[in-house]
Amino acid sequence: MSSRGIASFLLLTLTLAAPLAAQSLLLVEAPGPQPVFTEFTGPPALPCLYPNGPQLQVHPYSINGPCPKLTPIGGSPSILGDIAVNRVLDQVYIADGKRIGVFDASSGVQLNVMDLATLAMGNTTGLGYDAATNRLWITDGGTVTAATPSAAGSCLSPTPVLSWPSTIGTLTDLSWHPGTGLLWVCTAGGSIAAYTSAGALALAPYAAGVSCPLPMQLKGLEADPSTGCGGLLPQLFVSDGMRINHELAGTGTAAPPSFAFPTNCLVLGFAQQTAGLAYSARAITYGAGTGPTLGTAGGQTVLPNPAFTLTLAGGPPGGQAWLVVGTGAACPPLNFFGNPWYVNPFITTFGPFTLPASGALSLPAPLTGPAGPLPCGTTVFMQWVCRSTSFAWTSSAGLEFTASLP
Repeated sequence: MSSRGIASFLLLTLTLAAPLAAQSLLLVEAPGPQPVFTEFTGPPALPCLYPNGPQLQVHPYSINGPCPKLTPIGGSPSILGDIAVNRVLDQVYIADGKRIGVFDASSGVQLNVMDLATLAMGNTTGLGYDAATNRLWITDGGTVTAATPSAAGSCLSPTPVLSWPSTIGTLTDLSWHPGTGLLWVCTAGGSIAAYTSAGALALAPYAAGVSCPLPMQLKGLEADPSTGCGGLLPQLFVSDGMRINHELAGTGTAAPPSFAFPTNCLVLGFAQQTAGLAYSARAITYGAGTGPTLGTAGGQTVLPNPAFTLTLAGGPPGGQAWLVVGTGAACPPLNFFGNPWYVNPFITTFGPFTLPASGALSLPAPLTGPAGPLPCGTTVFMQWVCRSTSFAWTSSAGLEFTASLP
């Protein structure tokens, strides 16, 4: 069977995987020597300290590129600035108030900067992105505007599509949720609500942070696109700049724990308040391997993503590799010929794959659409185990991802 055929069969077996939801988050840090955006998970949970984190990567955003650099976001307790993610292209949008920069989410490389002067808006307080329509949702607190981003490297302004006023007070952030087709917003008064794309109030304001008090002004909101996939209310992440509450939309009560966020109440630990939140559907690691490395290519785990690929690096040249796939993380890890086995319960293994002299392998694993064999919200666990030509065994760290809507 070809690697692509095996990958397709792999995805068919994953219908047994349990829905846990939630992956990693991005935020824009408060002013400092070098303004950055950070990707993180919840704190690793005892007793096995899964997943690896909480900090996954940090990239500067005030850097040189084809367009002028962004200005660092205003200091605490300013509500200006935000971050949003294009999960299809694996890109990050960052607003400094007057402009929106576009960056590669994996490297931080600047791709574009868009001036907002032509949108007849005040300074930006919140950003969201809808991949289905390629719309940036922008708010200055009093109005909400949808605009089409300009082409990469053009340094041109976005093109406005529609605009409508807030009817519930000053908006400090917003988030487009593809499963419900609603724009979720938070306010300076500490409430959360939802609008249709046309500006009709779909869910009346209610108090945020019921299960985890957020004493300061709300500054960040993100609707989890791996939850509420069938039109039900999603899980939300809401922040006052120093804390994040993972809660259920409509009630503010605690969301169930997930692998990436085992606790619903996160303390960020920065000296100053941060601005905004965004959800990144990126695979994350847990545990430590003994040689080979399991990675991914082709972008984030959104449905669909035909380019999604599982990779192996550092395997034994000329040896063999097996991919272990399952529905949970073994804690403590099992012992496999003196190496950690991180997947339990596991559905099956795929292989052996004979490794080239480079010890590297790419296994296409295209993610189909929401109606395909991998349901939105499904959480998957996997790792590589390898055997050298001298019959020595090694294993990689575990890898976990949750299938999400884009």
